[in-house]
Amino acid sequence: MDCPDGKGWYSLGINPALEELGKNEYTFELKKYPGHPVELTKNEEYAYGTCSSKTENLDQAVYKHRPKSSVLSKPKHSKPLIILNLTLDSVSRRFFYRKLSKTVEFLNNLQGYTAFDFKIHNVMGEWSASNVVPQVCGDILFKMHRERIYEDLFYDNSLWKYANDSGFATMFIEEGCTDDLSKYLGRRLRVDHIVTSFYCAAGKFSGFKNNLPDQRCIGHHNSHVYVYNYISEFSKNYKGIHQWIYSHINTAHEKSGTVINTLDLDTLEFLKSYLQENKDSQVVVFLTGDHGMRYGDWFKKVDGAHEHRLPLGVVIASDSLLESIEGVYDTLTHNSRRLTSKLDLYTSQLHLVAGTKKHITRDSKDYLKLKSTTSREYKPISLFLEKVPNNRTCEDVKIPSFWCSCLKMQEVKETEYPEFIYKIAQEVVYQINEETNSPKTSPYSHICQKLSLKEITKLQVLATKEEYYKMQFTVNESDSALFETVVLVTSKKYNARNINEAYPFYPYFFRGKNFKVMYIRRVDSYAGVCEDLCKAKMIEAELCICHPLEYILEKEPHLKNYLGTSY
Repeated sequence: MDCPDGKGWYSLGINPALEELGKNEYTFELKKYPGHPVELTKNEEYAYGTCSSKTENLDQAVYKHRPKSSVLSKPKHSKPLIILNLTLDSVSRRFFYRKLSKTVEFLNNLQGYTAFDFKIHNVMGEWSASNVVPQVCGDILFKMHRERIYEDLFYDNSLWKYANDSGFATMFIEEGCTDDLSKYLGRRLRVDHIVTSFYCAAGKFSGFKNNLPDQRCIGHHNSHVYVYNYISEFSKNYKGIHQWIYSHINTAHEKSGTVINTLDLDTLEFLKSYLQENKDSQVVVFLTGDHGMRYGDWFKKVDGAHEHRLPLGVVIASDSLLESIEGVYDTLTHNSRRLTSKLDLYTSQLHLVAGTKKHITRDSKDYLKLKSTTSREYKPISLFLEKVPNNRTCEDVKIPSFWCSCLKMQEVKETEYPEFIYKIAQEVVYQINEETNSPKTSPYSHICQKLSLKEITKLQVLATKEEYYKMQFTVNESDSALFETVVLVTSKKYNARNINEAYPFYPYFFRGKNFKVMYIRRVDSYAGVCEDLCKAKMIEAELCICHPLEYILEKEPHLKNYLGTSY
C-alpha cells in the first residue's frame, strides 16, 4: 500500500486457521494508514485498503495464498495428481456454449490435454446442495440444518478425507458469503484450506453481494478472479504434492442471465495459464454446473426444464494421465453420450485418488469396493474405467423422476385410457386458456380463442412412486393444432413456485393426490400470421389459436404493422 499523501485506511484478513465455510459476521478491524509500509505477520492472506479519506468503500483488495508448513511436508512426486472441481453455479451445458464462447473455443483446441463434453449430465435435485453433496460425499442421507453446525458432518464419506489419507493437499473455496453449502456439510471442513471470509469482508468494505443481477467487482477485478488466482497460487505453492480442490463460482447465480458474460475471458485466461503451469503434473478438471439456469418460465417449457436438468459437465484431463488408463479415450467418449449423474463424478474421483497408490482395473476387487463406497443401492461408475450401460435409467443413479431429463414411458392403447385422464386433459386446456384467453377483459381475449378439448390422440405413462402421463391432444377450434403435455400425479409435496415460472400444483381429490402440469407445447408448426400477432402482444404463440384476422384487426387495426411477409 502506497498512498502518495499518506492518507488512507486498510483492514487485514483473519487468521486462515479460523476460516469456516459459510456466512459469518467477522470483526474486520479498520485501521488508519500510517503513511509507511505495514509489516504483516505470517497469517494474513488478504487485505482491503483505500487511499481515500472516506471509509465507506475500500476500493482495493489483495488476496495471496500462504502455504502451510504441515502441508509442505507431505510427500512430493515427479508427476503429482491434481483434481480440480470447478463448479459454475446455475450454468447449464447450453448456457455455457451460448455465453462462454471463447472458453469453448479454447477447450476445442487443447494441447497436451483432452476435453470430454458430457451431454446428458443430469441433476440430482433442484438446489446446489442436492448436487454438490453427492459429488463430494457420495450416496448419503443429508438435510439442511437451520442452526450452525461447527463440525465436518460427512468427513468419513468425503472426497477430502480420502485425499487427506493419500497425502493430498486439500482445499474448499466458495465465491460468496453464503450458507448454501455449509447448512448441509457443516462449517469446519477438515481440509487444509477453506476460503470464504474474503467475500464476507467484501460485503462490508466494497458492497459485494451474492446474486446481484449486475457485474460483481472487488477492487479492479471480477469477484471470481480471486478464486482463480487463489487456486493458481495454491497449486504453485504445493507443486509436486498431490492436490484435491473443490471450488464453487457463483457468478451466474442470478435472474437476469447476463452476469455470466463476465466469466468468459476470466475463465479462459485461468484455464489457459493453469493448464500450462501444471503441464508436468497429471491434471483432471471437472468443469461442471451444479444445476442449470432458473429464471423466466423455466418450469413451463421443455427447453427451460432441460436447461435446469442438464448442467454443464466437462472433463479435462492430461493426455499423460489418459494414456496410462487402458481404453480410456473410447470409454470417456462413450460415456460423454450417455446419462451420467453426480455419483459418477464422486466414484471417478475415488478411483483417481486410489490410483495414486495402486493400479486399479475395471474388473478388480478394488474397483468394486470403490463403487460400493459410493453407494450400495445405486449403480455409479468411474467415468474413466467403465462404460455406462446403454439402458441406464435415472433410477439407476439416484436421479429422481421429477428431475430426470430422459423419462422412458410406455404407450397406452386407446381402449385402455383411464377415465381420469380426460379430466386431466381438460385441466391442461384450462391452463392454456389461463395463459392466452382469460379473463375476457384481458388484452389477449380478442387475439386467442378459448379452447376446448376434442380428443386425446396419444398417451404414455411412467408409473414409479409417482405417476407421469405424457399425452397428445387436439382441440375443437383448430383442425391442425396438436398439443403435447406431461403431467405429474403424486402424493409428494413440492415447493410452490412463482406463477410466471411454473404451472401450479392442484389437489386431485378423486385420486387423493396432487397433479401438476410439467409443460405444454405444440407439436405441429404454428409459424405465420398468428405467431406474428402473438409476438406483438407478448403472448405465448405456441399456446394460441388466433381468432380470424378480420376480427382481430377490427379490434386493433394497428396490429397490421406487426405482420410479416406471411400476411
